[in-house]
Amino acid sequence: MEEAPGAAAEGSGVEFGSAEQNVVRVPSRLAMEEKSPDTLSDEVELDSCPPELGAMEQAVADRGSAICAAEEHETSGRSEETVEETELVVLDPEHPLMRRFQAALKDYLTKQMEEVNLDLRELRTATKRGSAQREELGVVLYGAQQQLAQLQTDLHQSHERCARAAVARRRLEEELEAVRLTYKKTWQDTDDERKKVSAMQTQVEKLALHLFYAQNMDEEMRHNILLMKLSARKAEAEKVQAEVEKKKQDLLVDLLTRRAYELQEQIALAEAQCVAQAEDTKVTRQAVNEACMEMQAINVEKKRLMNNWSSSLVGMKQRDEAYIATQELLSKYRDELKTLETDINGCRKSIRKEEEKNELLVTMLSRSQNNAKTTTKLIARCLSRQEALKVELSTYARVLHETEQALSRTKMDQATRLRELLFARKDIERAMDAKELLENEIMEKVQEQMMSSKATNHFSQLAAKLRRRRTDLELDFCKVENDIAQVVLNATHTTGRLTILQKTLGELDKEIKTVHDLISRSESEIAKCRLLSENKQAVVIQCNKRLEVLLSQLGGKELGPLEIEINKLTKEIEECNSELLMLQKYWLNLQKELVKLTQEREEQLASLDLLKKRLTIMQQKKVRTENEIQQETKEQKDLERHMRHMSNDLIKLNVLIHKNNNSFEELQSGNIITENEFLRSLKAAEKESLELQEKHGQLTEEKERLLNSLVEAEHQIMLWEKKIQLTKEMRAAMDSETGEGEIQAMRREIHRMQVRYGQLMKQQEKMIRDMEASVSRRETIAIRGEAQNKMDKKRISRSDFHRKKQELRKKISETQQNTEDCNRAIVELEGTHAALSASLLAKQQELCRLQAESDGLDWDTECLRNTKRWNLLEIVAYQSRQKHLQALKEGKYSPLCRTEQAWRGEQQKLQDRLRTIDTIVHRVQQEHPQHHRALHYRAENLTATATGFTARLRRVAASFLPEDVGILRLDVALETPTRLRFSLRDPARQRYEVPLATPRVSGRAAATLYGLRINPDPFGIVVYRQRGGRVLLNTTVAPLFFADQFLQISTSLPSCFISGLGEHLTPLVLNMTWTRITLWNRDVAPVPHVNLYGSHPFYLGMEDGGLAHGVFLLNSNAMDVLLQPSPALTWRTTGGILDFYVFLGPDPKSVVRQYLDVVGFPFMPPYWGLGFHLCRWGYSSTDITRQVVANMSAARFPLDVQWNDLDYMDAKRDFTFSKTSFKDYPQMVRDFHQRGLRYIMIVDPGISSSGPPGTYRPYDEGLRRGVFIRNATGQPLIGKVWPGPTVFPDFTNPETHEWWHDMVKDFHDQVPFDGMWIDMNEPSNFVEGSQDGCPNSSLEQPPYVPGVFGGRLRAGTICASSQQYLSSHYNLHSLYGLTEAIASHNALLRVRGTRPFVISRSTFAGHGRYAGHWTGDVGSDWEQLYYSIPEILLFSLFGVPLVGADICGFVGDTSEELCVRWTQLGAFYPFMRNHNAHGARPQEPYVFSPAAQAAMRNALRLRYSLLPFLYTLFHRAHSAGDTVARPLFLEFPEDPNTWAVDRQLLWGGGLLVTPVLEAGQTKVSGYFPAGTWYSLAGDSTIHSKGQWILLPAPLDTINVHIRAGHILPLQEPAFSTAESRGKGMALVVALTPDGFARGDLFWDDGESWQSFEKGDYTEILFLATHGAVLSQLLRAGTHLDGVLLEAVTVLGVTSPPRQVLANGALVLRVPVSLPMWEQFVIAWS
Repeated sequence: MEEAPGAAAEGSGVEFGSAEQNVVRVPSRLAMEEKSPDTLSDEVELDSCPPELGAMEQAVADRGSAICAAEEHETSGRSEETVEETELVVLDPEHPLMRRFQAALKDYLTKQMEEVNLDLRELRTATKRGSAQREELGVVLYGAQQQLAQLQTDLHQSHERCARAAVARRRLEEELEAVRLTYKKTWQDTDDERKKVSAMQTQVEKLALHLFYAQNMDEEMRHNILLMKLSARKAEAEKVQAEVEKKKQDLLVDLLTRRAYELQEQIALAEAQCVAQAEDTKVTRQAVNEACMEMQAINVEKKRLMNNWSSSLVGMKQRDEAYIATQELLSKYRDELKTLETDINGCRKSIRKEEEKNELLVTMLSRSQNNAKTTTKLIARCLSRQEALKVELSTYARVLHETEQALSRTKMDQATRLRELLFARKDIERAMDAKELLENEIMEKVQEQMMSSKATNHFSQLAAKLRRRRTDLELDFCKVENDIAQVVLNATHTTGRLTILQKTLGELDKEIKTVHDLISRSESEIAKCRLLSENKQAVVIQCNKRLEVLLSQLGGKELGPLEIEINKLTKEIEECNSELLMLQKYWLNLQKELVKLTQEREEQLASLDLLKKRLTIMQQKKVRTENEIQQETKEQKDLERHMRHMSNDLIKLNVLIHKNNNSFEELQSGNIITENEFLRSLKAAEKESLELQEKHGQLTEEKERLLNSLVEAEHQIMLWEKKIQLTKEMRAAMDSETGEGEIQAMRREIHRMQVRYGQLMKQQEKMIRDMEASVSRRETIAIRGEAQNKMDKKRISRSDFHRKKQELRKKISETQQNTEDCNRAIVELEGTHAALSASLLAKQQELCRLQAESDGLDWDTECLRNTKRWNLLEIVAYQSRQKHLQALKEGKYSPLCRTEQAWRGEQQKLQDRLRTIDTIVHRVQQEHPQHHRALHYRAENLTATATGFTARLRRVAASFLPEDVGILRLDVALETPTRLRFSLRDPARQRYEVPLATPRVSGRAAATLYGLRINPDPFGIVVYRQRGGRVLLNTTVAPLFFADQFLQISTSLPSCFISGLGEHLTPLVLNMTWTRITLWNRDVAPVPHVNLYGSHPFYLGMEDGGLAHGVFLLNSNAMDVLLQPSPALTWRTTGGILDFYVFLGPDPKSVVRQYLDVVGFPFMPPYWGLGFHLCRWGYSSTDITRQVVANMSAARFPLDVQWNDLDYMDAKRDFTFSKTSFKDYPQMVRDFHQRGLRYIMIVDPGISSSGPPGTYRPYDEGLRRGVFIRNATGQPLIGKVWPGPTVFPDFTNPETHEWWHDMVKDFHDQVPFDGMWIDMNEPSNFVEGSQDGCPNSSLEQPPYVPGVFGGRLRAGTICASSQQYLSSHYNLHSLYGLTEAIASHNALLRVRGTRPFVISRSTFAGHGRYAGHWTGDVGSDWEQLYYSIPEILLFSLFGVPLVGADICGFVGDTSEELCVRWTQLGAFYPFMRNHNAHGARPQEPYVFSPAAQAAMRNALRLRYSLLPFLYTLFHRAHSAGDTVARPLFLEFPEDPNTWAVDRQLLWGGGLLVTPVLEAGQTKVSGYFPAGTWYSLAGDSTIHSKGQWILLPAPLDTINVHIRAGHILPLQEPAFSTAESRGKGMALVVALTPDGFARGDLFWDDGESWQSFEKGDYTEILFLATHGAVLSQLLRAGTHLDGVLLEAVTVLGVTSPPRQVLANGALVLRVPVSLPMWEQFVIAWS
């Protein structure tokens, strides 16, 4: 099937087709420049054009060219004849001049005749050859027409066969329907019985469920009653306790003053608060079920309790003030003692009344108890009745079972009786037939001869026996019918019993309901009575206690009430005085402390003002000096820029001059060639003109025949026009069937016209042959005439000469007239031919249109059939699911696998079965390709475009998918020599496309590395390498599917080494054994085989020989990528279009760079962003955050950026901070800035929507601007995240970016943060879809759901049907994190004016242009430590170099060894952050043992010393598309051992890191590619041939090696980058065996925006060769001023140097002191 790619590699063009069909080579740009557009159009041939039409067009073109040649010949002949006519001179025949003229004329004519004879011979051969070609073309045309007629007849026959088949099918369907009706009628009764029985069973089950629910409700009610009792008791106990504690004050307050009444009201309020607290605790118990909101609810409740506590404290203060007022009023109250006696008597009366009420309550309680007993008895009766009902139900069920058995037996008996009846009927029929035969024989025998009487008696006996047998059979038949009637009566009796049972069951339901209502009412009354009784008992108990206390205070003596009160008041006065003295002392102490604090605060404010003034002065000085420096640097840069531009212009001028010279020489040679070609063509044209002059005579004899054919053609045209008019008039009155008949008639007429056209062409050819014969005869006559003239020359007289002259003149005039007539006839024939061709073309177009309509109708019917099949399958699936749910509801469901092991075994069996089916399908497709072509598309109308090619794809037959797209458009763009793009889209409807800015090209690339073949039928694309012919993509291995919500394309792969397709927890090289990779952003902790936070549909494939290629699918819908061991790959997505980029490399570095050319180069991070970051969810206040920073400084650990998680927010709402725990939050950030630190906080996309209007500006402003994602009804979609109900901003809306900038700016004005940490932006949602649910639509339930975690697209996120600015969330879900990162990047740039620093969890292709990434909520275990390496390497391939994992893990408790090893590896993450979860063990570096702290400190110092090298790598990634942390195969692609290495990583191309990834290991094995590797510590050298080497790795060591040939710039580490950037630098030079090394350094101010683009930087090139290290300033700036080179370490020196020279000066020791901003040379000898 496939042509050898080597054959297709001719030139550099693109090749289409296959070996079975015509191959069309379309040259590349270089080849096209040498050819004209006409030749290009001649070379591009369309496969879809039918061969017969091509032949017709060729014949018409040949005839047109012949006619034009004849015209030119005739006109030239006319011109020559007119010239000859004008040159005729009348002379005397005897004149000597006439004689000389005749002799010369004779010589000239003889020569001319010889030349004419030669030309005639050549012309005859040419005409014979042309006639043969015309005959062949006529035969081909006739064969094509015959083939077309045969096809039309076949089509007509197929339509007739289809009609007959449809009639037969209808007849069979009618018969089948009749059979079905009879079947339904026979089994209708039995089905009704079954339905009734099933209905009774369901009713019985419902009754059982109702009973069960009633029992559960009863238990719940009892439980609730107990809880209410307990809560009431607790409340009463609290109330009693409060009254006991405040008994003295309450007696005085209750009886004496209004203050006492106020205190009583406050006590009542406190009691109400207690009740409210009890209700709140109940609410919190109910909220425990919502696990995600538990901590939030507890915090809210805590705040509320704190508020209540503060209010209670205020109340206590008010009580104290009231108590003081009561002491002052005691003197007044003594005068009112007499009134108190009356009050006490009133109290006693009230006590007596309360006792009487208590007795009444006791009686009521006894009554309620009696009622409770009666209700319990009723309940017991109900239970007994329920048991009786259960017994009755069991009996009814048994009766039903028996009736079913009886029914089955009766059915069986009925069936047997029916069979017996059938047999009996058959026997009777056979007997009757035998009887008739016998009677006939008897009659014949009687007629033939008279038999004896014995024979007649015998036959009469036989007849009697037959009659008796018949009567017996009829009796049996009657008995069977009686039995059947009895069975029917039994069935009706059972139905009656069933109806009675249903009625009884209904009555029982009603009685149960009434009993339950009585029980509930009685229980409520009991509860009320119990509450009343308990309240009264409590009052009585309190009164008794008060009496007992009074008696005890009196010492058992009965004193008067006034004396009792007097003693009591005096005691209370003494106690209050003592308390008052203590409080006064405490208040004085507090006042002293307050005075001291105010003095200290004033002193601090004064010092702060002085410091601020000094700071402003210093800042002004700094600004002035910086402005001066900037002006000078700008002037210097401008001069350098002008010099550079001038040098570039000179170079360009030289190049242009050289090009002009070359082009001038090429033009000269081209002119010479064209002149030669013009001369040759001129000679050929002269020869052709002579030939055309000879052909002029042929047209004269053709005139009459052409006129006859013209008349006949005009007659045919008139007939055809009449036919067209009749068809137009009759079309409106014709139905579909007559329309088809008319179409057939039109096709037959077209066929007849084509046949007639062929006949006319044959006639024309015959006329041409006759004309040639006449020409030949004329030539012979002319020859004979010349011979006769020669013979009779001497006998010509003057009169004869004049006569001949007149005849010649007549002949000339006649020939002129004939030529004019011929010309007119030719013009008329051409007009008629054009009209005929136009009419034929119109009819052909009409036929094509009708054929297209019929094809469309066939397509629609096929689609409807497929949708019908699909719906039937869905109905069957729903029915089976309903059965399973019904069985589960009934408790009869038995799972297929009862254990997880059995489930996994079953899953493995299914996977094996799928694999076998897939292999069978592939084998069938390979062995029998004719059986799967119906699922393919066919390519048509392949045409060239400015950038490549385009074609139309038509599906041969409808697939089984809903909303299948039948016609597609293929666009192929040869964008660059190494990048190919092809896309498949629906030309009839605009589909969603990813709004990612990709490069646009205006022309096609020349001299590409790739070749391309397009297989038309079945459609497929094959991409191969021009050199070697290796196939990289071949989509012909499986059918293409393109439906509205299901797109699938498959391809073969050149090898099994595939990397990419993130984000997943996976090794570097993907597993090709039937692996499914799902891309759909999801908030889930990293685990294997689950779709994680990002989607990157890009893979890099390694090939033999170290070559590599890449493929990128620009599609953001949910998708599966299926990897197969063949090797092969299948893309399966749920929407959008298929838009592919293919990158040819040829090496893996180039593949990554070409991919970044499409999605964008990474952003340049600020220098401080490469330092150490520290964070934790649990730094719950500014004091704790400050203490962490202080502890890091005290333990002498470097720290650049401090972070805070959700703890800083107010109620977990964005752009707010807590006014209690983070009240000095802005000041804390400013303090960090003064220490040289930076600060970053978390921001989630979910905006709280639960607050009242006007209380939360981000929500109010966003609602006003309409920036939130909306649900299907157009309202903002409400989800649930950390703050509770939330809405989600739509970052595809430009207004949202402005709103986000405003919010960031407002918060930055309060808190001057330095970067943003955007989390939960998949987007994550704690409810599925929304709080209101999601609509039931195709977006929520597509026909195909990829293997997303949770099984549904809305699992863990918002509804797929929710609407955004650009499209639905179904299409834009995976882009949410990218769009938020873009908005945050732009907002920070506008607010701060420096390089933005954004870290995001959710990512998509192109994310690295705007933000970095951390790998999410990883666990604290060794497995996650290993997986962090391939994760970082893969994101480097995706163009996101700023990436890292949470050091020591986020989820769970870490160990000391794990944290040390993780810190050692994390020192080589491009983004280094230690982050921990809330409630886990602390894992800051200073919390571990001194040995562990020393190991971590060494790792951090090593990272800080390598920051200049790391910053230079980021510059290369930003400016040239390089990678920072890279896998080994990127540098060593020709070594296959490096392809799967994912336990090591490289920084750049020269620093190899080999970490320890297992517990308890002190040695580690690492792979070292061929070459020399030096330990960074300089203590060992490895000369590797490409081998694994075991390295020592104690706990305080990480193995880092430098590759020979590299120079690394280092810097002395410090505790922050702000401090280290001014320290001295060093170089580490790793020499190759021949003494060479190279390195570079990029340096700027570290945070200015676009410093490289503006030229504000310093770049230094370091070279080591021939015993010297030198530096070259590629660009000089002022950023390295003051920084000295203090040490140079040269590794690989073969012998100790005798002397070292630095810039010519002798240096006795290796440490040097050279300015970095100047060039230097260090040599040794």
